[in-house]
Formats: sequence, structure tokens, C-alpha cells
Amino acid sequence: ERQFEDDAIILKVIEGYCMSVNARFTMNS
Repeated sequence: ERQFEDDAIILKVIEGYCMSVNARFTMNS
């Protein structure tokens, strides 16, 4: 399923973005 692969990639990108944002906040505090 092409759609499923695209959704999985988007989820990975969002997860990575959230992790980087959380790391930045923990570093500042």
C-alpha cells in the first residue's frame, strides 16, 4: 500500500520533530 508507506514516513518525521523540540526544551531548562 503506497498510502500506508507515506503515512508511516510522515509519522516518523513528526516523531523526530517532536523529539528534537523536547530535547531543545530540556536543554534550555
